[in-house]
Amino acid sequence: MEAQVSHIMRFNWDNLIILDACRYDVFEIVYKKYLRGKLKKVLSPASDTQGWLKALFGNKRLTNVVYVSAHPYVNSKGIAAGSKDAFNAVGHFYKIIDVWDYGWDRKYNTVPPLVMNEAVLQVKKEFPGKKIIAHYLQPHTPYLTLGYIPPAWNSSLKKDLSYQSITKLRALLGRLASRVLGPVTTIKIRKKLGLADFQYIEIIAKKYGQEGLREIYRREVENVLKHIAKLVKKLPGKTVITSDHGELLGEDGFYGHIFDYSHPALLEVPWFEVE
Repeated sequence: MEAQVSHIMRFNWDNLIILDACRYDVFEIVYKKYLRGKLKKVLSPASDTQGWLKALFGNKRLTNVVYVSAHPYVNSKGIAAGSKDAFNAVGHFYKIIDVWDYGWDRKYNTVPPLVMNEAVLQVKKEFPGKKIIAHYLQPHTPYLTLGYIPPAWNSSLKKDLSYQSITKLRALLGRLASRVLGPVTTIKIRKKLGLADFQYIEIIAKKYGQEGLREIYRREVENVLKHIAKLVKKLPGKTVITSDHGELLGEDGFYGHIFDYSHPALLEVPWFEVE
């Protein structure tokens, strides 16, 4: 299987659309309803967004690229989100457009794809000679097609100071354990001890079941592709759609994406050249 990194760095594209947490197998099933083009399976260099950003852009300066970002991890404010050694996007691109900052939907806790479409078209007008990387958050959680956010995902539940201090301590201990035991073993131990917080995606699985979760995820991929299909008709040049990593939907008992976990559902992503 070909490496995604080599494809991206060949720059044989004018517009590179990143669908966050998009599995190859689901993309392959649904894309023909909305798009025409050539699809191949490629191997992502990482199983999470931070690892992907560092592997691709960590030591590079792409002066011909404008990064249109719905993801806070890629920002123009110099914020290295997550940890001190996290990816800092400043200086790596010609310009970064912080759509995550002005286009965030507080009801759904994400940036809707329609907002991203508008931002991409505006950037193309302002910087016609530059290549564009457009990082969409979908089909990453939270799931827009559900029309609501589960109560357990409500961040307002975590405002209590004592809760925050305990959470920070647990997070520190979790990072230390992860370095010694590895992330997967650490998660298993935390779950057995009742120390692991439920992720949004696990809440959905508990409510709708395994098959229900997979159906909802499929709908999320379709929903974002509907918007992308409208966008690409208006974009000049060659457009490619890919993903930073995939998503676990119950494989090996895990949900979401795990740092440094080599599972096909996480590393196999689409490389789709729009016709």
